[in-house]
Amino acid sequence: MWALDEVPKLEKNKLHTIEAVVDRLVVGAGIRTRLTDSVELALKQGEGVVRVVCVPAHGKETETLYSEKNACPDCAISFDELKPRSFSFNSPYGACPVCLGLGSQWVFDEDLVVPDKTLPLRQAIKAWRCVGHHAIIYYKYLLDAIAKQFKIDLSTPYEKLPDAQRRLLMQGSEEPLVLD
Repeated sequence: MWALDEVPKLEKNKLHTIEAVVDRLVVGAGIRTRLTDSVELALKQGEGVVRVVCVPAHGKETETLYSEKNACPDCAISFDELKPRSFSFNSPYGACPVCLGLGSQWVFDEDLVVPDKTLPLRQAIKAWRCVGHHAIIYYKYLLDAIAKQFKIDLSTPYEKLPDAQRRLLMQGSEEPLVLD
């Protein structure tokens, strides 16, 4: 830390971080105006960023960084300026990313999809047995391709499949399905 009239000469080809102490305050009654003025000056000089160092009489010094830039200085995540629409559940700007602002989600219950887990996989998925002839053929072809690619034995009862294979069947895979 240097006094303003004692600042050393800086190398012009080197990147320097320069921080200025704007004020030193003792917490107490009657400092609100001075604190406000100091924070405003620090934000102006620091281009929207201010570092506050608290030195308690007894204890450890703490340092906190504040920013007007709606961005995290550590991880560089930034956010748009907050507006009323940011808090509207039915606006794309403020909508919940899980339910998309609808307040409900489409989820399925494995017990309803596979009510009898003792059946072999081909017969276990109830919805695939209750559709039209063309859909049954399509789902059979799809299940054969999944079984071949991910090495799933279609004669194994659903309940005896490894957890990873059951999860693959219920939630899908990032790996693209290869259809022959």
